[in-house]
Amino acid sequence: MNNTMFEIEYEFGEEDLIHFNEIQFMRNDEIQHNIKKNRWVVPGVMALIGSFYYFYYGDMKSSGYIVGIAALWSILSPRIML
Repeated sequence: MNNTMFEIEYEFGEEDLIHFNEIQFMRNDEIQHNIKKNRWVVPGVMALIGSFYYFYYGDMKSSGYIVGIAALWSILSPRIML
């Protein structure tokens, strides 16, 4: 009898780790919930602060910057988290 053993050599790279983490994030409901919460709660609070600056101080420029950052946060935060 000839016992033949196959050896497979594989180097676990950064792309493999990234792919594995993406799959784990997509399957985990708790992480998905946190991403959605982070996507809407933080910009909502920032929008409230921006509206406070506008109505209380009459500062349109500062409130515009704050609301703009809030909009960018809601758009880009899920991509950055992944």
